[in-house]
Amino acid sequence: MYCEVTGKCILNDFDLATLMDPGTEVPDRKGYERTGTRPFMAMDLLNKEGVMGLIYRRYRHDLESFFWVLVWVGGCVQGGQEKLTDRYEKMVMGTHGDVYEKKTALLMNSASYTTTDDYVGFRDIISDWIAWWKQFQVNMDTALQQHHRRGIPVKEKPAEYFINALVQVVVDVAHPVPMEIDWLSVEVPASLWRQYQERYALRSDSQ
Repeated sequence: MYCEVTGKCILNDFDLATLMDPGTEVPDRKGYERTGTRPFMAMDLLNKEGVMGLIYRRYRHDLESFFWVLVWVGGCVQGGQEKLTDRYEKMVMGTHGDVYEKKTALLMNSASYTTTDDYVGFRDIISDWIAWWKQFQVNMDTALQQHHRRGIPVKEKPAEYFINALVQVVVDVAHPVPMEIDWLSVEVPASLWRQYQERYALRSDSQ
């Protein structure tokens, strides 16, 4: 969710949240605690080390998941229905390694990416972001090689770096968003709200 007043974004999926001290960039949680669908998981969490639980979860993994959702929706959703080509079928049915290989192939050949007619307006943004993630992965691989060979620490970028990169891609493409994004207001009947409170123990003894 995005609040225009504060200019802040909120990720409201708190059931798997981790408590962190202010200023902490990396939560005390590793990749073996996977909850995402493989087609949308970050590359780090799909490789051998990630599957073994040796990769700490980072903010950029969530943002990268959002990126892969855009790739997926733009590439195979038409009229509200998924139409899977070979690439996306392999991501659904394949192993973690299969998904990793398909994603790597896409990053290395961003020109092969196409959208359905419904999402043709997003093609430039998604393609440019594919190119950005490709360069990031190349830089990260180089840094990891330097770490393994010479012991040079891998400097992790702050969360703002990745958000700013997404914003810059949209600005560079200069493509208007083809929809109005606003807050969703839903009226919940009082009886249904009470059932929800009771089920999740949200009501105090005084209520």
